[in-house]
Amino acid sequence: MKKLKSLIIILFILIAVCNCAKKENYVTDKEVTLKGKVTTSQIVKDNETFNINILELDEPIIINGEEIKKIEISHDKELKDNTEVSITGKITTDGKKYLSEEFIFDVKDIKDPTSYVNTFSNSKLSITIPSSLIKKCTIKEIENGFIVYSTSNLENGGEVFRVISLTNQEFKKLSKDNNINMEKVDSDKTTTVIIQYPLTNEYSEEFKDEYEEICDAINTIKDNIRLK
Repeated sequence: MKKLKSLIIILFILIAVCNCAKKENYVTDKEVTLKGKVTTSQIVKDNETFNINILELDEPIIINGEEIKKIEISHDKELKDNTEVSITGKITTDGKKYLSEEFIFDVKDIKDPTSYVNTFSNSKLSITIPSSLIKKCTIKEIENGFIVYSTSNLENGGEVFRVISLTNQEFKKLSKDNNINMEKVDSDKTTTVIIQYPLTNEYSEEFKDEYEEICDAINTIKDNIRLK
């Protein structure tokens, strides 16, 4: 009987060792690809509300001897909730963390552009950027709308256009200003939505094509602006 118990204990030990051996040991600051499902947590910090993306891993991984089942994502773009993704980046302990986890996954690339949030809204309007372009755009929310930038051209300004909601009275006044390059998109009894363009092109020659690609999609984007 004692021999049987000893064999069972040894068997459990061997199974545990084998399971650990199957899990790859990851180290920080080395480029890796992780797969899993994106979930979103909303937190409030310093009176500001943030949506934080978490990657729930398909399989737990070992980082510096610690088993990890989920990891906070650090990225300049928000990802859609409940989306299955394959992300390339670096596991690090550096960077801005919003959750209590020790590690953070600093994203370098996500192949599937449909994983990105590409519709942005406030109390007045919503704007949708084509999925094919969202990786090349940076969207900044302002008080009365949104600014769309060419990400690669941010050092040169990078602004392609902005979408703004105005009262109809504000629109009438603004339309008389010859120093503003704009066009009307939509309106109702109280509100008018416009697209406003910068007076100069804000790109470098190196990334001119990317800037112009976003410009070429403006008509498509206009068709997907919704006044609430």
